[in-house]
Amino acid sequence: MSRRILAVVALSFALGVLAAPATGADEKETALKAKVKQLVEQLGDPDKKKQEVAVKELIQLGPDILPLLPKAGTPIKAAQGKNLEVVIEALQQAQARQSLVPRLVTLQGDAIPVSQALQEIARQTEIEVEDQRQNAGDVRLKLDLKGVTFWQALDAVAREADARVYPYRGGKVALVDGPHHQMPTSYHGIFRVAIKRIAAVRDLETDAHFYIALMEVAWEPRFRPFLLDTRPQSLVVKDDKDRILPVPDEGGGKAPVENPIAMTIEMRLPAPDRSAKKFALVKGSLAAVGPSKMLEFVFGPLDQLLTNVQAREQTQEGITVRLAQPVLDRVWRLDVTLVYPPDGPDFESFQSWLVNNEIYLLKEKTGDRFPNNGGYATDAIARNRASITYYFIEEKKLPRGKPSDWKVVYRTPGAIVEIPVPFEFKDLMLP
Repeated sequence: MSRRILAVVALSFALGVLAAPATGADEKETALKAKVKQLVEQLGDPDKKKQEVAVKELIQLGPDILPLLPKAGTPIKAAQGKNLEVVIEALQQAQARQSLVPRLVTLQGDAIPVSQALQEIARQTEIEVEDQRQNAGDVRLKLDLKGVTFWQALDAVAREADARVYPYRGGKVALVDGPHHQMPTSYHGIFRVAIKRIAAVRDLETDAHFYIALMEVAWEPRFRPFLLDTRPQSLVVKDDKDRILPVPDEGGGKAPVENPIAMTIEMRLPAPDRSAKKFALVKGSLAAVGPSKMLEFVFGPLDQLLTNVQAREQTQEGITVRLAQPVLDRVWRLDVTLVYPPDGPDFESFQSWLVNNEIYLLKEKTGDRFPNNGGYATDAIARNRASITYYFIEEKKLPRGKPSDWKVVYRTPGAIVEIPVPFEFKDLMLP
């Protein structure tokens, strides 16, 4: 057989392989598309029980099917549209929660310097911890951490270094001087709930006797909640004889979160018999409402934004950020309009919404940042739309230079979720 014939045979074989029917992953994807299409049709079935089954099965398929669902504007039956809203909301919530899975730490050694431990935690979790200890030295730690959460790892470092964890440094967590005191602490996912104080109270007006526990709720810095429960839900309290104590219903409600990483709340606990020395169990749950992640929009440079209208608007995950023409006078001014989906958050209800937004000018060549040091003003807030004006003032330490040097970076919350924060404490000693 000639070389030419061999070449033709080889080429034909290669083309045959490339054109072969899809198998494996492709077959699964095809089957999934068919399954989703069938279930979407079933959402409009006259039998409501079949509709309910279709809703349940679509939700069970998970967030990966979101791109396979009918797009907005697709002609569908009224029942399909109503059921699709339920499915999409559930899947979007599940998708958002997936992005808030805790980042785990593994760190083992008999003589790990504090600086190295903090660097390794930052590498594995992308969370920087500032070492604010004074003259404590780079002491060496004995650590045996296997797949623990960020907060568990940091508490272990603090314990070994005789230091304290301080989550109130303007969006960052710090290690500060000790001495270290072990607080009752409960960990769940990205959350850490610690009891900082327990006090006995006697109300002389009502002759009521109870306890107040001050709880500190902290979360990984990448989560920026707007609201947090002020009263625990499903609270269970047992005395040291394992008897369940009656817990009065105090109602509930959520309060705005003002600190980026932690918040303290007071928990009222029923008083056990005077002979009791501890609570055998305190168990309950809180809920935090906030974005699953922060979305980052990059515009510019500024000189191009003066003339290019199209460059002033971007959309991510259904959220639109729109800039007006920049005003580059003595004080630079940027007007920003946020537009969220109709089923998104209610700006009028989330009082701390704008606090979580961030804007700065970025000089890409050097990485320098110019913050909105002139503050901001809220021009208008509607249910799912807000307009804000940001100001940038030149200072000696902040020379602005040319508009062409700067891009605009805007960070705003993505999909809003409600995250449960269960906690459990055992053997809480009474004062």
